[in-house]
Amino acid sequence: MAFAKLGEDAPIPDTLREIEYTFMGLMAFSWNVKENVTAAVKNCYHAGVDVVILTPDNKQTAVAVARKAGLISGVILTGEELEELKASGGRISDKVNIFAEITPEQKADIVELLKSSGEVTAVFGSNSSDTDALESADVGISLSKNTAGREWDLGMDTLSQHTTGCACEACDFIMEENSVEGSGFVKVSNALREARRLHRNIKCCISSGISTLVVLALFGFFSLIITAGADEAHVFDVVFVSILTVFTVPLLLTFFFIKNVIDLKSDMTASAFIGNGSVNKKFILAAIIQGLSLFAVLFAAFLILRAIESTTAQKLRAFFLTAFVSGALVMSWVGLSGKTRFYKGFAKVFTDKTPMRDWRANAAILITATMLLFLPVIIYLPYVNSALGLGEYVKGAPNNLLHPLIFILSLFVGAASQVWFDFIKRKFYD
Repeated sequence: MAFAKLGEDAPIPDTLREIEYTFMGLMAFSWNVKENVTAAVKNCYHAGVDVVILTPDNKQTAVAVARKAGLISGVILTGEELEELKASGGRISDKVNIFAEITPEQKADIVELLKSSGEVTAVFGSNSSDTDALESADVGISLSKNTAGREWDLGMDTLSQHTTGCACEACDFIMEENSVEGSGFVKVSNALREARRLHRNIKCCISSGISTLVVLALFGFFSLIITAGADEAHVFDVVFVSILTVFTVPLLLTFFFIKNVIDLKSDMTASAFIGNGSVNKKFILAAIIQGLSLFAVLFAAFLILRAIESTTAQKLRAFFLTAFVSGALVMSWVGLSGKTRFYKGFAKVFTDKTPMRDWRANAAILITATMLLFLPVIIYLPYVNSALGLGEYVKGAPNNLLHPLIFILSLFVGAASQVWFDFIKRKFYD
């Protein structure tokens, strides 16, 4: 900063260099990153999404801003280098996350180059210089100022308070910014995290659905063949199948949806099906393997118990129900815990030193406890088990449907069929 004093009759000079100035001091300008942006960038990385900065500033400024924002250090590409890359027909390396000295026209070129490399792109911008990039991106996100409550803006017609009109028209949707919830980019990252969480829960639900249906279909088919023509009652009668398909399986599938915050720090890879429509064969294979492992254990136990003369069809149903529920519950916990060991997270249910601390408020705990408590009620309560086809109630006679030791054994048999998968799931995990 400097100043110069002109005489009363002195003319205004044409250029600054015609005047002698007195130096006053030095002022430096800093581009501060908005509050919570670092956390938003971290959320994107946790969701498996790379964050890229496009700026007209020089390389040094771009690097400084990237560090403040928490971007993972990568390769810097300038506008001049970008033109050379386009001329040579090359592709942008996936390690590049800082683009410096970029013109507005080059922003759209970068988006097109990323898309040609197979990337799904989302652009966040609010200026006229971002218009072409917003239009070129798969998802264009713009920002609006929260002006609700102002008497002169009850109609919310002043999006241009923070976003230019052309940017509003070019984007796919607008994120509202306010001082309570933070910047628009923070809200975008939160929406992304919630979408990824929901997507993962759906995949877990589909996987468990496939596994349990494989067990029911195969067990029902083979048990009917074995008992065909025999005098004994079929294990899979209408009432028993109805219990499993209408009550047990749907309850297990809700395991993944009610207040499930276990995967806040998600390590899920990007979905190939959403990206390019290709089905992940490993995903289906893992679900079938889990179902086959539970079926193999249950069917082996079925054959052993059937060979015992005193074993009735009702006892086989009770054993199957107990082992099936136990195995399905462990299967759900294995899927819910992601790449980590499910028993490690389960042991820390009541601690606050882990991202999984919200398990205490998770409905998965309630569903697990409810099903484990209701199993003995269904099996040992006379009126209940007779109504469900698990036994025949005789007044005054003891209920010998399942010996308590056999009941405990059936719980361990079902759980053991799934624990081994917890050690190999990293090979199938998506």
